[in-house]
Amino acid sequence: MELALNINNNLREFIDNIGELQERFLESNFYKILNSGLDLGIQLIMPDIIQDQLIDIKNAIFEGGLKNGVNTLVENLKDFGKSALGIVTGNFENISQIQIAVKKGGIIDSISNLIDKALDKASKNGKINSNIKKAIKNSKNSILKTINDSISESLDNQVKYLEKVDEYNNKWQEYFNNKDFEGMEKAYKNLKKYIEKCIPLEKTITTARKIENIHSMVKKNNGDFNISSEELELLELLK
Repeated sequence: MELALNINNNLREFIDNIGELQERFLESNFYKILNSGLDLGIQLIMPDIIQDQLIDIKNAIFEGGLKNGVNTLVENLKDFGKSALGIVTGNFENISQIQIAVKKGGIIDSISNLIDKALDKASKNGKINSNIKKAIKNSKNSILKTINDSISESLDNQVKYLEKVDEYNNKWQEYFNNKDFEGMEKAYKNLKKYIEKCIPLEKTITTARKIENIHSMVKKNNGDFNISSEELELLELLK
């Protein structure tokens, strides 16, 4: 019973923190997308620029407010989800909700404003000169298109990753029912690979976490499926 209670508590803690986990995931991905979008945009504007100069310009823009602005973007995204999609807890429940929030929540307009403000601040502080500021602002639409395309691609990939998670969840369960530990191990390794790429969503990820606990239990028993009554109670969590 103690084992089952411990795992229940771990799952409860995960569910309670899922909003924070989602924010971290989105912030990290938006940051990477903005970073690569600026890379491509600046290189198009100034094709002869050397890498050190590119990094200096990009860092100046991020330090000018774009970095902190990423946190605001995610907050606005979740606020839109709560108001327009009726997400009571503020946590996204599926990828479709995030896709709608990105598309209709004015994310690209917000990024455009953030870039303008960051350029103005970087120029005022002497981090970039007025010619670079003007060139980037004049070519901002190309940068925004790159960023928009990257966000769409990232979310499309999330759909594929979550489909893979569900696929390997089901395969693992089938192998478990057949007491095929070798098959379980193969499905579990694939499941872990895709879980690491996925945005935390309660329904999908908690199922995967339950599988992880049970898989570890069977593996600890050297593939022995003759488990105790306490462990059987834990298995009921999958239903």
